[in-house]
Amino acid sequence: MTTFDNGVTIDASAPIEMNHGGPAFPCDRIQTGSHVVCSTGISIRDYFAAKAMQGLLAQFQGCANGCDPAHHAKWSYEMADAMMKEREA
Repeated sequence: MTTFDNGVTIDASAPIEMNHGGPAFPCDRIQTGSHVVCSTGISIRDYFAAKAMQGLLAQFQGCANGCDPAHHAKWSYEMADAMMKEREA
């Protein structure tokens, strides 16, 4: 278990059973001189959650008037999960 300064706790040993949709911005290979750089990008689920969070915070003009970040994060991932489910339909 890891607990961050903001109180969020993550159990890295918990099994990951969810389909995260694969990488959102994959890149197979980039050659820069003698170096090859590869990146899988963020997951599609994380990308959807970030977009949902962006829309939510834009609607409420951020958290300037107080908000519960954990609630907003949970809602954003619930929205992302709904979008992931809809993609499978």
